[in-house]
Amino acid sequence: MQIALSELPFPLFHGTSTLFLNDIQAGGLGAKNPLLELEIIEFIKLIMPLIDEHLSETDTYLNHRGTFGLMAEQFTSSQGFNFQHGQTYLSPAKPTAIRYAVNKRYGSELLTYALEFLRMLVEKRLPVVVSELFARFPQVFELLNLSRSPVLIRAERVQMFQVLTERGDDPLPQVRQLTAYLKEDRGFIEIVGQQSNFRLMAPVMPQQLTVWLINVIQLKPFKPEYTLHRIGPREHLGADT
Repeated sequence: MQIALSELPFPLFHGTSTLFLNDIQAGGLGAKNPLLELEIIEFIKLIMPLIDEHLSETDTYLNHRGTFGLMAEQFTSSQGFNFQHGQTYLSPAKPTAIRYAVNKRYGSELLTYALEFLRMLVEKRLPVVVSELFARFPQVFELLNLSRSPVLIRAERVQMFQVLTERGDDPLPQVRQLTAYLKEDRGFIEIVGQQSNFRLMAPVMPQQLTVWLINVIQLKPFKPEYTLHRIGPREHLGADT
């Protein structure tokens, strides 16, 4: 007989950047959707034709245009590939969250790609970019000049009602499977958990969160070398940190 679960029996991890940290420490993880406030999807839809016209021969375009387009469409495939971005995702595997935070410089894959392409368009001094787009989306352009650091967040005592699977399904089967792995070997969850992410549907309160700055010693896409420096609950960081 299986016992019903009301609380996840393991912590979840989230990788982001200091750009979003003050809001997270003040209101909790998932309390605000910064990409929605930035109107980033609308912004991307407007710059996509400019990207296709002016950046099609660049390495960034050739390497990332396909994925970026699927993200803008918020596409999910029947094969399990999820390109829905803008929501908060968490992993039971700490290394997964650390890799995400380190490799996505702005704490969001969608935002990172958008700003990389925007920076390239700005360098071309296109009138439509430096005047019309800037006038409509000044909050996005401001991010180009802000420094940021990668952050790791651990969320504990997460309730079942607060999450779905990454694809939006009932999380219970996934939680039970991960719990079984946890009983066998606590370290094993950091391996199998890399493909078992969760979508956050309700905020996790600040008192349930532990936050670390990630100091990158050597940047490697799949296994970066780093040290962690814990940030206390009162140590709010400005966006220019």
